Amino acid sequence: MRRKPMKGGEKREAPRQALYSVLIVDDEEIIRHGIASIISDEPDFRLVGAAGDEAAAVKLLESYQPDLLLRDLSLGHRDGMHFLKDIAGRFADTRIITLCDHQLALTGPARA
Repeated sequence: MRRKPMKGGEKREAPRQALYSVLIVDDEEIIRHGIASIISDEPDFRLVGAAGDEAAAVKLLESYQPDLLLRDLSLGHRDGMHFLKDIAGRFADTRIITLCDHQLALTGPARA
């Protein structure tokens, strides 16, 4: 996008600082890239990393301590609840949003 030339005396606004840092964790590369693309277009969010497994996620959490973690509930065939409990205890300031594409995960808790 081209910027208009500034007229005499006009000031350009400084770019806004992102309000929230975000880490994405999903074992599907296409999902990671899709979410990363959306996050990168939002001025209030700064993408600090994307991981495909729990070990890589923990390293990024330790390095960046993001404000927000977007993660798939099940990485591969593993249930992610134990991981969520672990990171919620270790990284109390990081808010977690869990993504899920499994119908059973959506309907199972409703039956309980």
